[in-house]
Amino acid sequence: MAFFEPLPPTPAPSQSSAPADVRPWLQAPTDEIPVAVPLVHRLARVPGASLHLRRIDVYRAGVEIILRFDMGVEVGVDLDRTRELRDFMHPRGFRPEPARQLRIGVKLSDGSRADVSADSRAGARGLEVPGGPSLVFTGGGGGGGADRWTSEFRAWLWPLPPAGAMTLHYLFEGIGVSEGSIELDATKLREVSSGVLDAWAD
Repeated sequence: MAFFEPLPPTPAPSQSSAPADVRPWLQAPTDEIPVAVPLVHRLARVPGASLHLRRIDVYRAGVEIILRFDMGVEVGVDLDRTRELRDFMHPRGFRPEPARQLRIGVKLSDGSRADVSADSRAGARGLEVPGGPSLVFTGGGGGGGADRWTSEFRAWLWPLPPAGAMTLHYLFEGIGVSEGSIELDATKLREVSSGVLDAWAD
C-alpha cells in the first residue's frame, strides 16, 4: 500500500490577473537584458574592509550601480576594531543606525543629484513620478564565515543619466569610510544602451 495519496489536480491559472503596476523609477525593468559595463574601481580600503564599484548594468531607461563590500579580520587589527567588524558581519545581532549605513549619491552633468542610504528600500519611496533623478537601493546579498564577509549592493538610477560626467559619491561611516567620489563617463553608458535586448523578443 502506498504511503502518499494522490495530490488534487492543479487549478487552472486565472485569466483575469492583470500585469503588476510597475513604476520605472523604483526598479530596473525585468523584461530587458541590460548591457554590463565593467567599471571595476576601488572606492575605499580601511583596516578590515574594502568597498569597490564592480560594474554598471545599463538599461534603456536607467542604470543599476553594483557595489561590492568585503569585511575580514586581519592581522594587526586591534581587538576593538575586530569586534566592530564582527558586529557588522552578524547583522541579525546588530544593526547600525541609518546614518552609519552605506550611503551613495550621484551628481549628473546637468547639475541634478540624488542620494540614498542602504537602510532604505524602494518600498519606502513615494509612488509619484519624481521631479528629478531617483536613486534607490533595490537589493543585494551577502555571505561568508566567521572571519570573512562579502556583500553586494545594487542601486537603481532613473532615468538614464545625461551625457557627460557623472560623479558617484559614497560614505560608509559605520566602518570608517569617509566621504569620497569617483567620476564616470555617462556618455558611454548612453551609447551602450542601444544594445539592450528584450527578454521576450522572438
